[in-house]
This record gives sequence, C-alpha cells and structure tokens, in this order.
Amino acid sequence: MLQTVLEIMMSFDSDAIAKRIQYQYSIEYFYKGSVIIIQRSEKHYNLSIDGEFFCEGSLKAVKERLAAEHKSIFPERINYFYSGLNDHALAGMHRVGANYTIACRNDIARYWNALYLANHEYSTVDSPYIKEVVQRISPDATWYFTEHEAKSSKEIGKKKSKLRRYGFTGSFELFSG
Repeated sequence: MLQTVLEIMMSFDSDAIAKRIQYQYSIEYFYKGSVIIIQRSEKHYNLSIDGEFFCEGSLKAVKERLAAEHKSIFPERINYFYSGLNDHALAGMHRVGANYTIACRNDIARYWNALYLANHEYSTVDSPYIKEVVQRISPDATWYFTEHEAKSSKEIGKKKSKLRRYGFTGSFELFSG
C-alpha cells in the first residue's frame, strides 16, 4: 500500500511515473492543516481541498492550476522504510530525486549571477573547486576580485586567464567593501 501512495504522489513530479499508473484511485490525506482529496478515473483528475472543489481535468491541467495558485498539496519529504524485500518504489524515488536535483541546479544557475571568491590563489589545488563553480553559475555572471587582489595587475591577469580557460564567460569587477 505504501508503494502505491508513493507512486501516486511521485506521479505529480514525474511524467514517466504518471504514465505507469493505469488504475483509478481516490486518496485523502491531511497536509498543512488541510484535507486533500485527489480522485483519478481514466486520465481525469478531480482535486478538492478542505471539502471544496479546487480543479479537475488532465494531470497537466491540475499541475498548471496548482502552480498558478501557488498551492502546495504534497509533503516536501516522505519517509519511507525500505526493507530490501521489494524495490519497486525505489526506482521511482530515484527518478523523482534526480528531477529535483536538476531543478535545484537550474534554479542556482539562473539566479547565481555574482561571485565573490576572496583570497584564493587559483592554484592547482583550487582548480577543481573553481571549475565546478564556473560550471554552476550563470554564463553572464560577474566575478568580483577584492581590492587586495587588485594591487597586482599581473596577478589579476593570471587569475582572469585561468578563469577563462575554466570556461568563465562573464565579466570581471572590483569589489570594494
């Protein structure tokens, strides 16, 4: 039963899991002080919150309405005990977890547009870390150097050159603060 509950909830995050559900269901649960009821018949969904009709339609329509209304109807985390006897739910959990990780990385890349990395030597030891940072930030990010670093234009030039080799395509500025 727990596997089915997980599958239903994960189907709202994963189209692949949603396509596997071939059964009708009605699930009722309590979340954030509200009673949530989701019913599925064929590929038609009906969603009620606290006994009031919220929306109905395809899974896509329901997800769009939830997003438009900024409604959260699912727990952020579900604790699940895995006994090792049955791993049917495990693959779905990994799939949804991977989707969540990708979504987080995309959000970081979209909003991470300024970097203050103070007092690094940009040495061989630092290079794996700096390369990873360069891959994660927005392509048009601004890389800030400290006033202390700016005292030596030769050193700043070396650091800029290394950053370009690591794939940084943004701009450089001086942080004074």
